[in-house]
Amino acid sequence: MGKPQMFLGSRLRNLRQERGLTQAQMANELSLSPSYIALMEQNQRPITEDVLIRLERVYDVAFPRFGLSTDIDMASRVQHVLKDPIGRL
Repeated sequence: MGKPQMFLGSRLRNLRQERGLTQAQMANELSLSPSYIALMEQNQRPITEDVLIRLERVYDVAFPRFGLSTDIDMASRVQHVLKDPIGRL
C-alpha cells in the first residue's frame, strides 16, 4: 500500500498569495515548474512529501499549517486525551 495522496491546492494557493508570490516565483524558489505549481493548486496533482519538505524549508511553515500532523504531534494529542479523565473509558 502506497502513501496517501495529499491534495491541498487551496492551502498552497493561500500560502503563495500570503507571501505575494506568483506561481512562477514560488516554482523558482521550490525548484519546480510553474505548471506543476498550477496543477497542485488546482488539485490536479498531489502535493508530495518532498514538496512539503521544501515548503517547510523555504517558507518556514510546518506540516500542521497544511492540515497535516507529524507522528510526534499525533502522539502528543493522544497523550493529552488519555490524561483527561473524560477522555478515558
